[in-house]
Amino acid sequence: MALHLSRQLLGPFLGRLLPFSLLALLTLPHASAFDETRRRPPQLSTSQGPIKSARTISEAIQGSIDLLLTDMPMTDEELQHVHETRGVRLLHIATAVTAVVPCYNLAGLEQPLNFSSDTVAAIFLGKITKWNDPSIVALNPSSHLPATDIIVIGHAMEDGSTYAWTDFLSKTNTEWQRSVGRVRLLTARPAVVYGQTKEELAKLVRQTPNSISYTELWAAKDQNLQIGRVKNRSGQSIAPSPASVTAAARTAIPEIRADLRASITDTSGPHDYPIASFTWIVIPDVYQDSEKRSAVISFLKWILTDGQNSSESMHLGRMPPSIVEQEIRLIESVR
Repeated sequence: MALHLSRQLLGPFLGRLLPFSLLALLTLPHASAFDETRRRPPQLSTSQGPIKSARTISEAIQGSIDLLLTDMPMTDEELQHVHETRGVRLLHIATAVTAVVPCYNLAGLEQPLNFSSDTVAAIFLGKITKWNDPSIVALNPSSHLPATDIIVIGHAMEDGSTYAWTDFLSKTNTEWQRSVGRVRLLTARPAVVYGQTKEELAKLVRQTPNSISYTELWAAKDQNLQIGRVKNRSGQSIAPSPASVTAAARTAIPEIRADLRASITDTSGPHDYPIASFTWIVIPDVYQDSEKRSAVISFLKWILTDGQNSSESMHLGRMPPSIVEQEIRLIESVR
Protein backbone atom coordinates (compact mmCIF):
# COMPACT_ATOMS: atom_id res chain seq x y z
CA MET A 1 0.00 0.00 0.00
CA ALA A 2 1.54 3.34 -1.06
CA LEU A 3 0.80 6.94 -0.23
CA HIS A 4 1.38 9.71 -2.75
CA LEU A 5 2.69 12.79 -1.00
CA SER A 6 3.57 16.14 -2.54
CA ARG A 7 5.86 18.64 -0.83
CA GLN A 8 6.78 22.19 -1.91
CA LEU A 9 9.84 22.67 0.27
CA LEU A 10 7.18 24.35 2.36
CA GLY A 11 6.47 21.99 5.22
CA PRO A 12 9.78 22.11 7.11
CA PHE A 13 8.63 19.90 9.99
CA LEU A 14 8.17 16.89 7.75
CA GLY A 15 10.75 18.09 5.32
CA ARG A 16 13.38 17.95 8.05
CA LEU A 17 12.19 14.57 9.30
CA LEU A 18 11.90 13.18 5.78
CA PRO A 19 14.66 14.65 3.62
CA PHE A 20 13.18 14.45 0.15
CA SER A 21 12.61 17.09 -2.49
CA LEU A 22 9.16 17.97 -3.75
CA LEU A 23 7.23 14.96 -5.03
CA ALA A 24 7.52 11.68 -3.18
CA LEU A 25 5.99 8.24 -3.28
CA LEU A 26 5.94 7.08 0.33
CA THR A 27 5.50 3.50 1.44
CA LEU A 28 4.27 3.42 5.02
CA PRO A 29 4.27 0.34 7.24
CA HIS A 30 0.92 -1.29 7.89
CA ALA A 31 -0.97 0.66 10.54
CA SER A 32 -0.69 -1.99 13.25
CA ALA A 33 3.08 -2.27 12.78
CA PHE A 34 3.34 1.51 12.71
CA ASP A 35 1.62 1.79 16.09
CA GLU A 36 4.35 -0.39 17.62
CA THR A 37 7.05 2.04 16.47
CA ARG A 38 5.39 5.33 17.40
CA ARG A 39 8.41 6.51 19.38
CA ARG A 40 10.61 6.81 16.30
CA PRO A 41 9.95 8.37 12.89
CA PRO A 42 8.31 6.02 10.38
CA GLN A 43 10.54 4.35 7.83
CA LEU A 44 9.65 5.83 4.46
CA SER A 45 11.02 5.27 0.99
CA THR A 46 10.98 8.21 -1.41
CA SER A 47 11.29 9.03 -5.07
CA GLN A 48 12.05 12.63 -5.98
CA GLY A 49 11.37 15.32 -8.55
CA PRO A 50 10.84 19.09 -8.57
CA ILE A 51 7.42 20.67 -8.52
CA LYS A 52 6.18 24.22 -8.03
CA SER A 53 3.57 25.37 -5.57
CA ALA A 54 0.83 26.13 -8.07
CA ARG A 55 1.16 22.68 -9.60
CA THR A 56 1.18 21.08 -6.15
CA ILE A 57 -2.09 22.76 -5.24
CA SER A 58 -3.45 21.63 -8.61
CA GLU A 59 -2.51 18.04 -7.79
CA ALA A 60 -4.39 18.27 -4.51
CA ILE A 61 -7.42 19.56 -6.39
CA GLN A 62 -7.22 16.77 -8.97
CA GLY A 63 -6.80 14.08 -6.33
CA SER A 64 -3.47 12.70 -7.56
CA ILE A 65 -1.89 12.98 -4.10
CA ASP A 66 -3.00 11.81 -0.68
CA LEU A 67 -1.07 14.22 1.53
CA LEU A 68 -0.14 17.80 0.77
CA LEU A 69 2.59 19.35 2.94
CA THR A 70 2.41 23.12 2.90
CA ASP A 71 3.15 26.23 4.91
CA MET A 72 0.52 28.30 3.15
CA PRO A 73 -3.13 27.25 3.40
CA MET A 74 -5.36 26.64 0.42
CA THR A 75 -7.91 29.35 -0.36
CA ASP A 76 -11.68 29.12 0.05
CA GLU A 77 -11.99 29.00 -3.74
CA GLU A 78 -9.53 26.12 -4.05
CA LEU A 79 -11.26 24.14 -1.32
CA GLN A 80 -14.66 24.75 -2.87
CA HIS A 81 -13.37 23.59 -6.25
CA VAL A 82 -12.11 20.35 -4.69
CA HIS A 83 -15.48 19.75 -3.06
CA GLU A 84 -17.34 20.40 -6.30
CA THR A 85 -15.08 18.29 -8.52
CA ARG A 86 -14.07 15.43 -6.20
CA GLY A 87 -16.87 15.34 -3.65
CA VAL A 88 -14.46 15.53 -0.70
CA ARG A 89 -13.46 18.23 1.71
CA LEU A 90 -9.80 18.89 2.35
CA LEU A 91 -8.75 19.22 5.99
CA HIS A 92 -5.80 21.32 7.17
CA ILE A 93 -3.83 19.71 10.01
CA ALA A 94 -1.33 22.13 11.56
CA THR A 95 1.84 20.17 12.45
CA ALA A 96 4.37 22.75 13.68
CA VAL A 97 4.96 26.47 14.13
CA THR A 98 7.62 28.17 12.03
CA ALA A 99 9.26 31.60 12.13
CA VAL A 100 9.83 33.68 9.01
CA VAL A 101 12.85 35.84 9.70
CA PRO A 102 14.74 38.80 8.23
CA CYS A 103 18.18 37.45 7.35
CA TYR A 104 21.09 39.56 6.15
CA ASN A 105 24.83 39.69 5.46
CA LEU A 106 26.42 42.74 7.04
CA ALA A 107 30.00 42.76 8.26
CA GLY A 108 31.14 44.29 11.53
CA LEU A 109 28.01 43.82 13.64
CA GLU A 110 28.25 42.41 17.14
CA GLN A 111 24.52 42.21 17.86
CA PRO A 112 21.49 41.15 15.79
CA LEU A 113 19.74 44.05 14.09
CA ASN A 114 16.30 45.18 15.22
CA PHE A 115 13.60 45.67 12.58
CA SER A 116 10.08 47.07 12.70
CA SER A 117 7.30 46.37 10.24
CA ASP A 118 7.69 49.89 8.86
CA THR A 119 11.41 49.52 8.16
CA VAL A 120 10.96 46.07 6.63
CA ALA A 121 8.13 47.30 4.42
CA ALA A 122 10.16 50.31 3.30
CA ILE A 123 13.17 48.14 2.42
CA PHE A 124 11.10 45.71 0.34
CA LEU A 125 9.18 48.54 -1.31
CA GLY A 126 12.44 50.25 -2.31
CA LYS A 127 11.88 53.26 -0.03
CA ILE A 128 14.92 52.50 2.13
CA THR A 129 18.02 51.79 0.05
CA LYS A 130 20.98 52.34 2.42
CA TRP A 131 21.93 50.37 5.52
CA ASN A 132 22.56 53.58 7.45
CA ASP A 133 19.08 54.95 6.76
CA PRO A 134 17.93 56.97 9.81
CA SER A 135 14.98 54.65 10.48
CA ILE A 136 17.28 51.62 10.76
CA VAL A 137 19.81 53.58 12.84
CA ALA A 138 17.05 54.65 15.24
CA LEU A 139 16.24 51.00 15.97
CA ASN A 140 19.93 50.10 16.31
CA PRO A 141 21.71 53.09 17.89
CA SER A 142 24.71 51.09 19.12
CA SER A 143 25.40 49.40 15.77
CA HIS A 144 27.80 50.93 13.25
CA LEU A 145 25.78 50.70 10.04
CA PRO A 146 27.59 51.31 6.75
CA ALA A 147 26.51 53.78 4.06
CA THR A 148 26.24 50.94 1.54
CA ASP A 149 23.38 49.98 -0.75
CA ILE A 150 20.98 47.33 0.53
CA ILE A 151 20.88 44.37 -1.87
CA VAL A 152 17.47 42.72 -1.70
CA ILE A 153 17.36 39.02 -2.54
CA GLY A 154 13.90 37.92 -3.64
CA HIS A 155 11.95 34.70 -3.91
CA ALA A 156 11.47 33.32 -7.41
CA MET A 157 8.70 30.95 -6.30
CA GLU A 158 5.41 30.92 -4.46
CA ASP A 159 6.06 29.86 -0.91
CA GLY A 160 4.83 30.00 2.63
CA SER A 161 7.62 32.34 3.73
CA THR A 162 6.20 34.98 1.39
CA TYR A 163 2.66 34.17 2.54
CA ALA A 164 3.54 34.78 6.23
CA TRP A 165 5.87 37.72 5.52
CA THR A 166 3.28 39.62 3.48
CA ASP A 167 0.47 38.63 5.86
CA PHE A 168 2.38 40.30 8.70
CA LEU A 169 3.18 43.42 6.67
CA SER A 170 -0.42 43.69 5.45
CA LYS A 171 -1.61 43.78 9.07
CA THR A 172 0.96 46.28 10.27
CA ASN A 173 1.82 48.68 7.42
CA THR A 174 -0.84 50.69 5.59
CA GLU A 175 1.25 51.35 2.48
CA TRP A 176 2.09 47.66 2.14
CA GLN A 177 -1.54 46.67 2.50
CA ARG A 178 -2.56 49.18 -0.14
CA SER A 179 0.19 48.46 -2.69
CA VAL A 180 1.02 44.77 -2.25
CA GLY A 181 -1.21 42.99 0.24
CA ARG A 182 -0.93 39.34 1.30
CA VAL A 183 0.44 37.29 -1.59
CA ARG A 184 2.05 33.92 -2.29
CA LEU A 185 4.58 35.34 -4.75
CA LEU A 186 6.22 38.69 -4.05
CA THR A 187 7.11 40.43 -7.28
CA ALA A 188 7.59 43.87 -5.73
CA ARG A 189 10.95 45.47 -6.42
CA PRO A 190 13.77 46.21 -5.64
CA ALA A 191 14.95 42.57 -5.59
CA VAL A 192 17.95 42.15 -7.86
CA VAL A 193 18.76 38.47 -7.24
CA TYR A 194 16.25 35.64 -6.87
CA GLY A 195 16.45 32.25 -5.16
CA GLN A 196 14.49 29.23 -6.37
CA THR A 197 14.26 27.43 -3.00
CA LYS A 198 14.62 28.35 0.67
CA GLU A 199 18.02 26.66 0.75
CA GLU A 200 19.23 28.44 -2.39
CA LEU A 201 17.95 31.79 -1.16
CA ALA A 202 19.75 31.40 2.18
CA LYS A 203 22.97 30.53 0.35
CA LEU A 204 22.61 33.65 -1.81
CA VAL A 205 22.37 35.81 1.31
CA ARG A 206 25.47 34.16 2.75
CA GLN A 207 27.38 34.75 -0.49
CA THR A 208 26.22 38.36 -1.05
CA PRO A 209 27.66 41.12 1.17
CA ASN A 210 25.18 43.85 2.25
CA SER A 211 22.20 41.69 1.25
CA ILE A 212 18.88 41.07 2.98
CA SER A 213 16.02 38.66 2.46
CA TYR A 214 13.55 36.61 4.48
CA THR A 215 13.19 32.88 4.94
CA GLU A 216 12.23 30.35 7.57
CA LEU A 217 14.35 30.13 10.69
CA TRP A 218 15.56 26.59 9.98
CA ALA A 219 16.89 27.61 6.54
CA ALA A 220 18.67 30.67 7.95
CA LYS A 221 20.20 28.59 10.75
CA ASP A 222 21.40 25.98 8.27
CA GLN A 223 23.47 28.65 6.50
CA ASN A 224 24.58 30.33 9.75
CA LEU A 225 23.05 33.62 8.62
CA GLN A 226 22.66 36.80 10.63
CA ILE A 227 19.05 36.87 11.82
CA GLY A 228 17.21 39.99 12.89
CA ARG A 229 14.81 40.63 15.74
CA VAL A 230 11.38 42.03 14.90
CA LYS A 231 9.33 44.46 16.97
CA ASN A 232 6.00 42.92 17.97
CA ARG A 233 2.66 44.52 18.74
CA SER A 234 3.71 45.03 22.37
CA GLY A 235 6.71 47.07 21.22
CA GLN A 236 9.26 44.40 22.13
CA SER A 237 12.04 43.39 19.72
CA ILE A 238 11.77 39.61 19.73
CA ALA A 239 14.30 37.07 18.49
CA PRO A 240 12.77 34.23 16.47
CA SER A 241 12.95 30.91 18.31
CA PRO A 242 10.87 27.77 18.86
CA ALA A 243 9.66 29.27 22.16
CA SER A 244 8.66 32.65 20.73
CA VAL A 245 6.65 31.17 17.83
CA THR A 246 4.90 28.69 20.11
CA ALA A 247 4.04 31.67 22.32
CA ALA A 248 2.44 33.35 19.29
CA ALA A 249 0.41 30.22 18.54
CA ARG A 250 -0.84 30.09 22.15
CA THR A 251 -1.88 33.74 22.03
CA ALA A 252 -3.79 33.12 18.80
CA ILE A 253 -5.81 30.15 20.13
CA PRO A 254 -9.05 32.10 20.82
CA GLU A 255 -9.10 33.32 17.20
CA ILE A 256 -8.18 30.06 15.48
CA ARG A 257 -10.95 28.75 13.27
CA ALA A 258 -12.19 25.17 13.38
CA ASP A 259 -10.53 24.39 10.04
CA LEU A 260 -7.07 25.46 11.34
CA ARG A 261 -6.30 27.73 8.35
CA ALA A 262 -5.27 30.36 10.84
CA SER A 263 -3.03 33.40 10.53
CA ILE A 264 -0.90 33.75 13.66
CA THR A 265 1.18 36.79 12.66
CA ASP A 266 1.11 40.02 14.69
CA THR A 267 -0.27 38.44 17.87
CA SER A 268 -0.51 40.53 21.02
CA GLY A 269 1.57 38.63 23.57
CA PRO A 270 4.66 40.45 24.92
CA HIS A 271 6.93 37.48 24.16
CA ASP A 272 5.40 36.54 20.78
CA TYR A 273 7.58 36.56 17.69
CA PRO A 274 5.35 38.47 15.24
CA ILE A 275 6.02 36.58 11.97
CA ALA A 276 4.95 33.11 13.04
CA SER A 277 2.98 30.66 10.94
CA PHE A 278 1.76 27.09 11.01
CA THR A 279 2.88 24.38 8.66
CA TRP A 280 0.07 22.08 7.56
CA ILE A 281 -0.64 18.63 6.17
CA VAL A 282 -3.74 18.68 3.97
CA ILE A 283 -5.78 15.49 3.66
CA PRO A 284 -9.21 14.55 2.28
CA ASP A 285 -11.98 13.80 4.74
CA VAL A 286 -12.71 10.48 2.99
CA TYR A 287 -10.34 7.68 1.91
CA GLN A 288 -11.60 4.86 -0.28
CA ASP A 289 -8.80 2.57 0.94
CA SER A 290 -9.24 1.65 4.63
CA GLU A 291 -5.58 0.63 5.05
CA LYS A 292 -4.46 3.94 3.63
CA ARG A 293 -6.82 5.78 5.98
CA SER A 294 -5.38 3.90 8.99
CA ALA A 295 -1.82 4.64 7.93
CA VAL A 296 -2.55 8.34 7.44
CA ILE A 297 -4.27 8.64 10.82
CA SER A 298 -1.42 6.84 12.60
CA PHE A 299 1.17 8.97 10.83
CA LEU A 300 -0.56 12.24 11.72
CA LYS A 301 -1.07 11.22 15.34
CA TRP A 302 2.64 10.46 15.59
CA ILE A 303 3.52 13.88 14.12
CA LEU A 304 1.28 15.60 16.70
CA THR A 305 2.50 13.59 19.70
CA ASP A 306 5.92 11.91 19.80
CA GLY A 307 7.03 13.72 16.65
CA GLN A 308 6.75 17.07 18.43
CA ASN A 309 9.81 16.15 20.48
CA SER A 310 11.95 16.82 17.40
CA SER A 311 10.59 20.33 16.83
CA GLU A 312 13.11 22.43 18.73
CA SER A 313 16.13 20.67 17.20
CA MET A 314 14.73 21.66 13.79
CA HIS A 315 14.17 25.30 14.89
CA LEU A 316 10.39 24.85 14.90
CA GLY A 317 7.82 25.54 17.59
CA ARG A 318 5.73 22.82 19.20
CA MET A 319 2.00 22.80 18.66
CA PRO A 320 0.06 23.97 21.77
CA PRO A 321 -1.64 20.99 23.48
CA SER A 322 -5.18 22.39 23.12
CA ILE A 323 -4.73 22.64 19.34
CA VAL A 324 -3.30 19.12 19.22
CA GLU A 325 -6.37 17.81 21.03
CA GLN A 326 -8.65 19.60 18.57
CA GLU A 327 -6.70 18.21 15.61
CA ILE A 328 -6.71 14.63 16.83
CA ARG A 329 -10.51 14.81 17.06
CA LEU A 330 -10.54 16.17 13.50
CA ILE A 331 -8.22 13.39 12.27
CA GLU A 332 -10.40 10.72 13.89
CA SER A 333 -13.41 12.04 11.97
CA VAL A 334 -11.82 11.04 8.64
CA ARG A 335 -13.79 8.24 7.02
